[in-house]
Amino acid sequence: MAFADTLQQLRKNKGLSQEDIAERCNVSRQSVSKWETGQGYPETEKLLILCDLLDTDLDYLLRDKAQKMNVEQIGSTSVCAPYLGKWVKIFLNDREFQGLYCIAIVAEVENFLLFIGDKGKRGLLNISAISSITDADKEKYKELPKIPSEDVTLNLADYFTDMKCNLKKRQQLPFSVVKPISFCSVTIDEINTEKIVVHDKKGKTYTVAATEMLYIMEQ
Repeated sequence: MAFADTLQQLRKNKGLSQEDIAERCNVSRQSVSKWETGQGYPETEKLLILCDLLDTDLDYLLRDKAQKMNVEQIGSTSVCAPYLGKWVKIFLNDREFQGLYCIAIVAEVENFLLFIGDKGKRGLLNISAISSITDADKEKYKELPKIPSEDVTLNLADYFTDMKCNLKKRQQLPFSVVKPISFCSVTIDEINTEKIVVHDKKGKTYTVAATEMLYIMEQ
């Protein structure tokens, strides 16, 4: 019943009726009703339409309810508070990059999470791209670095200016033929909660709106 419950909850959160879903998926309202009561299941094509319509991904839509955060809380910084200072697995609402499987959340900075990876590399993640958070399977990793303790009011520039990093932009649903854009091997010139300015090895400068960033990770 995980899919049925999640579909119904996401639909209500979006303020959509079963008729709205049926019209977009080109099915009858009765079909949508069966999906939400566990008496039926949509085809793959319909699942992708649902992901687009409900602003979610297949991983979250199909995941067991016990493994997910409350869908009403997703995108709120408050839901991350219980995971501060812990090793977690984060699934992302992104068509190219599905998640980060062992990171430690160091702090929340407005709409972003400051984290470190299992190799101790620093990173910054867009909270609005998160679909679910669970505890990491630490048994798969050895000698995890110590998690630093930071003030949530820290200045991002102090952490990331002049850092060489990988920067990935969000690739949101619906799926398209457009090749995903990723900036690799760039150096951060300027960073704040509004924008990120970087340059590549050839000295070419790029400016990325913070809302378009999926994450950055220290190389």
